[in-house]
This record gives sequence, C-alpha cells and structure tokens, in this order.
Amino acid sequence: MAFGRKSDLRSPRLGWADSLQNSDVRGQRYLTDRTRAAADRRQRADAFMQKVDRMVEEGRRERQAKAQVQREMEQAHGGERDPEFSGA
Repeated sequence: MAFGRKSDLRSPRLGWADSLQNSDVRGQRYLTDRTRAAADRRQRADAFMQKVDRMVEEGRRERQAKAQVQREMEQAHGGERDPEFSGA
C-alpha cells in the first residue's frame, strides 16, 4: 500500500494511538502475569458469550421459520396440522 502524503499515514496512527489510550492497559510496567491472564480470561469469556448469542439467535430464527411453515401448511390444508411439522 503506497501512501501519497504524510497525512495519509497520520489517520491510522491516530486511530491506533486512540485505541491504546482508551484501553484498560495502563502501560507495559503495569502488565503482570496476573493482569495478562485476567485480560485473556475476559477476552475469551466475551468471545464465548458472542458465540452463545449467535447460537441463540440462530435457534430463534429456525423456530420462527418452522412455525411459519406450520402456519402456511395449516392454512393450505384447511386448519389440519401436518404430522411432519407437529413435533419439536
């Protein structure tokens, strides 16, 4: 990637500096094995919760789609339930 002007480099560096300044890390001297481990656990827990949230949302969408198909089948068959879709 070629940059034409110095200002082209400035923006990414400012964003990076901002993210460092706004992070929980106070500086290298304050990082201990304990604080690194705590940060790692927090990051892994956040990633796990995001995965759980995605799975819950996917399950919700699947249940809604199945319920929609069931409603459409009932309407098409005059209110009769299709045994294929009646279970979980």
